[in-house]
Amino acid sequence: VMSVEKKSRCYEADEIYRYYAEKDSAYIVIDPENYSLVQPYTAYNEETERDETYIDIKAGKKYMAFNIQSNNSGSSEKHSSRKDALRIGYGYYVGTYGLEKNWMKAAEWFMQSDNPKAAYYLGVIFLKDPLLCEAGLAREYLESAAEKGIVYAEKLLTSMDEQA
Repeated sequence: VMSVEKKSRCYEADEIYRYYAEKDSAYIVIDPENYSLVQPYTAYNEETERDETYIDIKAGKKYMAFNIQSNNSGSSEKHSSRKDALRIGYGYYVGTYGLEKNWMKAAEWFMQSDNPKAAYYLGVIFLKDPLLCEAGLAREYLESAAEKGIVYAEKLLTSMDEQA
């Protein structure tokens, strides 16, 4: 997803790779060990004679990286970031992409997405998670997902109605 600069830097015997974030795109890099964003920084590049944005990551360590590209339509960045919110939420939902399963964090990310799949997953979380259990909210999200064609949401709603 990202192009690596040929030079690497070392800090305290840990090899660090520097990634260049291109002008018309943005990268979101998440460190799954502490669930935090890896902060980009700006540095002056003497070869190009301009400030450039970089992200440093440790060699051999797994990260989640998402590329948000702009096509100058104005809505692309918003759409891409909402799409990435679905992916990150799903990573927490099932415990994949190097993330530990955590439905609380999944719900936080799904709420940032306008994808009907996110509404379905939120419905499941609010229905089945013992800490977040809220049947009314679960029904609301599942109905929203079902209206947008998510078949599993319809099946879960039918099951809820049969149990009531």
